[in-house]
Amino acid sequence: MADRPRVAAQGTRVLRPMDPERWRRVNTHFSEVLALPPADRPPYLRALSAADPEVLAEVEALLRADAQA
Repeated sequence: MADRPRVAAQGTRVLRPMDPERWRRVNTHFSEVLALPPADRPPYLRALSAADPEVLAEVEALLRADAQA
């Protein structure tokens, strides 16, 4: 399991093991959200929620961790 990427901020749970394709989607969405002005993020996240709620949960965990860093 050490070779599988996992995404979760401390204190959050990983929804399921992170396969390479899932990690690519999470990383892509996280990077895209970070590039947006904060005011433009909620619509992006709402659309992601409708498309893939599990990826949204991972992206939100990364955003929380980034905000605390």
